[in-house]
Amino acid sequence: MQRLNTLARASLVARATTSKGFQEGLNLGSVLARTHTQNTQPPQLYASIVSRCKSTTSTPTGVSVPQNFHAALQHYGSCFYQLSKFRLSALVVSTAAAGVVVGSGEEIEWEKLAWTSLGTMMTASAANTFNQLIEIKNDALMKRTMNRPLPSGRISRAGALAFALSMGVGGGAILNYKVNGLTAALGVGNIGLYALVYTPLKQISIVNTWVGAIVGAIPPLMGWAAARGTLDFNGGILAAGLYYWQMPHFFSLAWLCKADYAAGGYQMISLKDVTGKRTAAAATRNALCLLPLGYVAYACDLTTLPFAFESAAISAYMAVQSIRFYMDPTTPTARSLFRASLVHLPLLMVAMMLHRIPQSTSHPQTTSHSTHLHSSHPTPTPASDDDSHDDQEHPQATSYSLSSRVNLPALPTLSALDLQDYLPPQFFSCPSRATCEKDNHIDHKENQANGTGTTESNSTAVRK
Repeated sequence: MQRLNTLARASLVARATTSKGFQEGLNLGSVLARTHTQNTQPPQLYASIVSRCKSTTSTPTGVSVPQNFHAALQHYGSCFYQLSKFRLSALVVSTAAAGVVVGSGEEIEWEKLAWTSLGTMMTASAANTFNQLIEIKNDALMKRTMNRPLPSGRISRAGALAFALSMGVGGGAILNYKVNGLTAALGVGNIGLYALVYTPLKQISIVNTWVGAIVGAIPPLMGWAAARGTLDFNGGILAAGLYYWQMPHFFSLAWLCKADYAAGGYQMISLKDVTGKRTAAAATRNALCLLPLGYVAYACDLTTLPFAFESAAISAYMAVQSIRFYMDPTTPTARSLFRASLVHLPLLMVAMMLHRIPQSTSHPQTTSHSTHLHSSHPTPTPASDDDSHDDQEHPQATSYSLSSRVNLPALPTLSALDLQDYLPPQFFSCPSRATCEKDNHIDHKENQANGTGTTESNSTAVRK
């Protein structure tokens, strides 16, 4: 009897590590309890354990094997869905799509938008799968991740690696050949940043949250690069919005899942913050940075004026929740901030797309509210009637918008300006201000005596 009990315990432990995981082990435990209370004979106990262990076919490595094609399709479809973190990847795709729309001209290239979305989805899925391959042991220790395909044994490492490689290579190829090389470089580079920098850093330093925010800020840049073929200041506005949004989102999550992160061995700011003030302060600082973002977008000709007010109102709500979290760092206030962040991002992206100003692919040098880089009064030159006609058809730009950060013309240098057309001759010859005033006084008296009026130097004073 003792021998059979030992065998039963061994079978229970072995079964608990196979495809059905801990749940199957608990079921077997209930079998043992029932047989003990009902004084079941040892042979019956052995048969019960064997029949339960054979209920699901497993490989020697503990990975479950589906029995038919339909079961296999359902099984691996579920595994790949979880490996890709589909809902998170879909959110990433939405930010990249917003970048394409906001960065487009009068007409949106829907085919390019579709290819960009597909390529972004694939590269994001690859990054998430690589992340889970690296963190199998950590995920097995955390309540919210222990049922993922790899720690639960529902898919092998080789299968997950094959999925990650196919998604990464396929997504990069689609972005490169159907969109452009810059977008592909950003997508593939983000896989490396997420898997090779952010993921290991989670177990080393709390800086991982800031690095992770950079990872999340790249997809809108991918969309911008897809539409524009280049990166400029206005594309950075979209990236800044995603960067600052992620901080309240993840800091509130870090507080809510504090115990889970500690069990997984991750270094989070919430684990070094007993009172919660430090975590809440970091969330609040970044939430406040979102308030002027709408006006910056308007000032740089990215959106129209209504977006400045709408963005401020949307961001103000999340800022208020952040301040509430700081004043009272508890689970309810952290949860309120987390929920506010979930609403904030889609509202901000939709408002930006609705109020976008079409971007010219030729980088226009004049806009409705621009910042002047040249003198607004260039040196006049004689012009014929033909020249005046040409100027009316092709007016020369004298100011440049902040939205045209790429390929700006070189600023004029002193050698390129004829300063003598703007300044009196005394400016170049007088050794001191007193001497200049004395010479001007003498010249003025001489001109009055000769009746010649003002000097030519006064007639060539600075034009305004």
